[in-house]
Amino acid sequence: MTPAYARLCLAFLAPLMLRDGTIDPRAFTPETIADPAIARLAAQVRVVDDGNPDGNAMTPQRLTISFADGRSVDQVIPATLGSPDAPMSAEQYAAKYALCRNLAPHADPRLFDDPLAYATEPR
Repeated sequence: MTPAYARLCLAFLAPLMLRDGTIDPRAFTPETIADPAIARLAAQVRVVDDGNPDGNAMTPQRLTISFADGRSVDQVIPATLGSPDAPMSAEQYAAKYALCRNLAPHADPRLFDDPLAYATEPR
């Protein structure tokens, strides 16, 4: 699997979330993709078509986790986190902002300090 494909593969992303508690783009390496522990968990992920005629629809979603002891947890997700219907908390926003800054340490500071000026004002 290529890193580009892994970024869109729920069977890969779910184990990363379980392992790391977050999705960090730096984890999309050949080593992580080949990690047997990730592969074991990925083999247990099932994506089921819910019949939505829009194959690109992000919402609504339903997540069901089935445990080895027979228990299951079912969660309906009506809106994607960060959308107007499910805004991020201040803490979530700060964590996302910090990750973006960390991923681009040599970026023009205006990109983070004043993104509108970065996009509209000449250098």
